[in-house]
Amino acid sequence: MRAVGLAIESDSVLLIKHKGDSDEFWIPPGGGVEDSGTFEECVIREMREETGLVPTVDRLVYPKEFTQTVTDIHHLALFLEPK
Repeated sequence: MRAVGLAIESDSVLLIKHKGDSDEFWIPPGGGVEDSGTFEECVIREMREETGLVPTVDRLVYPKEFTQTVTDIHHLALFLEPK
């Protein structure tokens, strides 16, 4: 499971640049939820690690469930709105 911070301000979305093996892509800050952690704790931790920001979490804005076809891994990502 993955928690994502969906930070929007003045029609802008906070994105983090990641580099893959052969490409670059932009995604909102986030990461995997630790075994004993909550989605809120994960968003706060990942935003601090990836941006230096330390938000509070306001609300769930978008759940996304999908299967990655190449690896056949089932994913659940919760997009949370930080303040």
